[in-house]
Amino acid sequence: MEAMEKLQEFLKSHIKDLKKYEKLKEKTFLLDTDNSSPKRLEKASSDLNWAKMALRRDKDRLHCLSVEAGLADVRDDAYYAEIKYYPANWYELNGAVSTPKQGKV
Repeated sequence: MEAMEKLQEFLKSHIKDLKKYEKLKEKTFLLDTDNSSPKRLEKASSDLNWAKMALRRDKDRLHCLSVEAGLADVRDDAYYAEIKYYPANWYELNGAVSTPKQGKV
């Protein structure tokens, strides 16, 4: 039951983050490329990439919580391998995919 409650709380948070991401995406899309400075355009793009990276991590965490709650199956080892994120043109970030506490061998 505790695992289901964790999943529910995280899902609520994820839905809020999805809504924020959609607003940010729309705002970035509506920027006027002719009248906006290159720095402002780059910042908007970078913010969008960071938000998308966070959503990807949240998606992995949701899968992990779903496995722990018994709602999903464990995926193969390749799914849980390290992943590289590129939130900005000049920046690379290594990340690990969340692994379920139970069920993973």
